[in-house]
Formats: sequence, C-alpha cells, structure tokens
Amino acid sequence: MAIARAQQICKVVTPIYEQDFAAERSRIIKIHCATEGAIVYYSIDGTEPTKGGLCYRQPLLLKEGTILKAKAFKEDWRPSKTMTIKIGAE
Repeated sequence: MAIARAQQICKVVTPIYEQDFAAERSRIIKIHCATEGAIVYYSIDGTEPTKGGLCYRQPLLLKEGTILKAKAFKEDWRPSKTMTIKIGAE
C-alpha cells in the first residue's frame, strides 16, 4: 500500500528595495529578493507584475511620482506578495 504525501508548496519572499538619489527628482532603485533562484518582475505603470512583464536585471532610474510594483516568482513555488512604492514619497 502506497502512502501519498502532500506536496509542500513554499512561498517566495517579498522583494525589498533600496534607493539612492540620482538627478533632481529621480531615484536609482535596486530590488532584492532573499529567495535563492527567484526572478523578480516589475511594473512602473501601477499594474500587477506578471511573469510576462518586465524582468528586473539591473538598477532602475525612476522619476519622482512613479509607482513601482515588484513581485518575485520561482518554479513550483507560490509567488511573493507584491512590493509597492511611490518613488520620492516619504
């Protein structure tokens, strides 16, 4: 008799960011995800990031007022929660 085990599905950690000042009214944004092997996708138009969207590869130069959303994905894992920030907002 075979015993079936429930497959445990892990969840990707929500991405975090750091920002540095660039030119006036602009910021350089670096996105990080602590889940090894996860791929971060982002949007700058307020839409929810998807695997078919923009893939984060290098720091972003964004203007104040831009709404950045980022979400991390990994094969066979549940996606992270969405990180949302408004650039330049305190």
